[in-house]
Formats: sequence, C-alpha cells, structure tokens
Amino acid sequence: MTRCNLTTKTQRHKAFIFLCLCVFVVFISACAPSTPVPNTPTPLPTKFALAALTDTPIATRTLTFTPTLPPTTTPTLTRTRTRTLTPTVKPNTSTPSKTPTISKPTITPVILGDEEYGVTGIISSSAPHPAAEMNLSARGFVTTTAQLSLIDLDGPTDSVAPRLHTLFSDRRVPNFSAVYQLYRWDEICGCRGTVMTTPEVTMTSMAVNASEMLRLPESGYNLGEEYNAIVLYADSERITFAYTRDDNPVRGYVIYLEGVAVEANLLALYQQANRLGRGELPGLRNGQAFARTLNTELKLAIRDAGGFMDPRSKKDWWRK
Repeated sequence: MTRCNLTTKTQRHKAFIFLCLCVFVVFISACAPSTPVPNTPTPLPTKFALAALTDTPIATRTLTFTPTLPPTTTPTLTRTRTRTLTPTVKPNTSTPSKTPTISKPTITPVILGDEEYGVTGIISSSAPHPAAEMNLSARGFVTTTAQLSLIDLDGPTDSVAPRLHTLFSDRRVPNFSAVYQLYRWDEICGCRGTVMTTPEVTMTSMAVNASEMLRLPESGYNLGEEYNAIVLYADSERITFAYTRDDNPVRGYVIYLEGVAVEANLLALYQQANRLGRGELPGLRNGQAFARTLNTELKLAIRDAGGFMDPRSKKDWWRK
C-alpha cells in the first residue's frame, strides 16, 4: 500500500513538472516573434522628423510673398501724370478763336536819337498787376460790326483829357480799319469774363504808315518835373501809359497801344524800374516821341477811372 502511494506521488510529481514545461514553452512561443526579421520602427520617426518637409513650405511661402514688392513700383504714377498734364493744357483758352492774333515780326530796336528819358516817383501802387490789366493781348478781344468813323456822343466833356490826334506827327484823324469789343476780366478767379457790350466799341484799329513815329498824346495834366504821363507797361510790341502818378491802371486816363516798337532806351528804362520794385517809373512829356509803328495797323484803347471808353468819341478824344 505504501509502495503504491509512492508510485502515485511520483507520477503526480512528473505530471506537474511536465505541465510546467508545457506552460513555459507556450509562454516563450507566445512572446517570441514569428519570424526572425527584426521589428525596427525607428526609421519612421526619423523620416517624419526630417526638417525637409517643414523647411520646404517655409521657403515656398517666403518666395510667394516676395513678389509683393513689384506692385509698389507699378507705373500708376506715370499714368496719373500723363492724364493730368494733358487736360491741363487743353482747357487753356486765353486766346479765343475770334480774337485777332497779334503777329510777332522780327523787331529791329528803335533808337530815337533826339529823345532822352527819365524816371519819376509815383505816389501809390497797386502792383503786382494782373497781366490783363496791363496789356490788351492778355485780356483778349473780338471783332465787332460797328461804325468805322468818329461818332458824336452826348454828355459833358473833359477839356484836359488826352487828344488822340496828337499821337501822330501830322496831327491827323486816322481812318478806322476795324473795331473790337474787349473781354471783361474777373479778378476773383483771375480769368476772362464775358465780352463788354457797353460801350459798343472798346478798341479800334487805325490805318497808319509802317515805321511811323508816335508821340505822347497831349493833355492838360501836369505831373510835375515837366512830365505829363508815366509808363505803366512796355514790351517789344506794346505800351501802356497813365496820366497820373498812380501805378494803377484803374486811376485816371490810361491809354493802351498795340503794334508798336517801343524806343529801345525807354524800354530798357522801364524794365529796370520794374525790376527795382516800381518805386519810380519812366515819365513822358506832351508830344515826346516814344515808339514807331510795327506795320500799317495800330490798335488803341482808352480808359477813364477803370472803365473802357469808346475811342471813336469825337468830343472826348478827337477834338482840335
């Protein structure tokens, strides 16, 4: 009985050991890989960690935004200048189509050897003057169809007003070849206004001899120092003078002449006085020669206290 028990225990012990071995083998088999190829996932994170993928988009973005610089140098400025400058020139209508064009011939300086000119002081000045107040070409004018001869007007007469027939050495009343209406001048906008219709004529063109000598029209006004008028404006083709000591085109009598070659010394004297501030201006005496006509046409306008008068008025300007 005892032997039988020992045998049974021995068998149980062997069975237990065998079972343990089986369990161990199964455990090892489960834990071991099915193939001898090593599992090396390490390269995968290495590939994903490479900076090539992240650097490439960054560089691409930098290059993409770099071309934003050229739009700052687009030629829009050039287009703007071109479009602005073009209309600026076109609307300039300072010389209307109906305004007679003043020719610009080659002018030989006129020297009147027997004449001497000087300057005299002025008592007031409205300088700087608008160009249209000083010469008629800047103001502009149109031809009108009115009587080409002297006219009789009613009203009082100034016995000391300038007598226009003394403009010529032979003291004649010239033939009128054309008559004109001047434009008004708007001092607020500095631009031309409408045509003056009152009086009917505000400038006349007179038939003259080419290179005919012209003299200061005689008047009863004495400015002192033997002067009877001052030169308000002069250039190579026109002259404006006033019968007062006021450097102002709307004071007293003012005469405008177009189509004259001003005596060279007188012109130089005026230009010098103008550069020095117009404290003094050239003076002229009754009957003193100051220019010669440029051709066979001489334009004339006259003002009284700023208003343009009809230069055909017999009682006012052509009495003898």
